Amino acid sequence: MGDLKQNEESAKSEVVFDKCCQCIPLRTGCLIFGYLNLVACVTYVMICVLGTINAEAVLNGTYGEIDEDVKDMAVTEIKTDIINMIANLIGLLFTVFLLVGLHTERPRCVKIFLVYALIGTGLDVIFKIFQLLAGYAALKNTLIGLFIYLVYASYFLLVLWSQYVKMKIAANNLPTQHSRKGQLLMNMEQDA
Repeated sequence: MGDLKQNEESAKSEVVFDKCCQCIPLRTGCLIFGYLNLVACVTYVMICVLGTINAEAVLNGTYGEIDEDVKDMAVTEIKTDIINMIANLIGLLFTVFLLVGLHTERPRCVKIFLVYALIGTGLDVIFKIFQLLAGYAALKNTLIGLFIYLVYASYFLLVLWSQYVKMKIAANNLPTQHSRKGQLLMNMEQDA
């Protein structure tokens, strides 16, 4: 019994936030973040589809005669859009996991999204650094954007972590049912 109380106290100390944005209940804030992420993934997939269609039209000569450089850029655009589309479809899948976990109070689904989001954030940072080193992005704009992204992503992950810990505490406080198969049915028949 003492170990259970100690584990619960240590879990409560892991909670970083009690509210999202200091005014919204934690669960509601997580749902808002989740649905905004869902909308962002769907929107970005649609943008990638439109970009691919436009690049295909360039390659097919819809816009008239084009240079080889433009054809190369169109091929690069198609490849980039397909990679981004796949990444966002994967993100969409994990976002659905998050929303299911939040709606059904399943901490495991939230944890799966947290792991995905941590890996995704790390890969995004590495990608931005490679863009800077390769000279594809302006230093000032990329650093400012990266800083804003890291602040937003860190806050989002901390809010989700807080909700995850609260869900784990609530799950540990549920009464445990120890019964064998068919025992519940026999008890019901005796009560009748």
